[in-house]
Amino acid sequence: MKAVLDSSRKYGATKRKKNFLYYIKRDGQLYFLLLLPMAYILIFKYAPIYGLMMAFQDYNIFEGIRGSEWVGLDVFRFIFEQDSFYRALKNTQLYP
Repeated sequence: MKAVLDSSRKYGATKRKKNFLYYIKRDGQLYFLLLLPMAYILIFKYAPIYGLMMAFQDYNIFEGIRGSEWVGLDVFRFIFEQDSFYRALKNTQLYP
């Protein structure tokens, strides 16, 4: 019985959890290959979102995006109320 218990202790030891740097060293080339797609996503997908805030602001060039007054949907309401908007929309749709 003692031989059975001793052998189970040898194989029942817990494994140490490997840290993040171990995986960086092991798979560093794969992480390096991910840099280009991640840069593409950050530049062309997330960076333009910052500029979309200007559509909801009364933009002042001297105060910048963060300092300009927030007006919400007032700008869109103003554009849709114009008579020339529907003519421009029709022209855009008819003449590709």
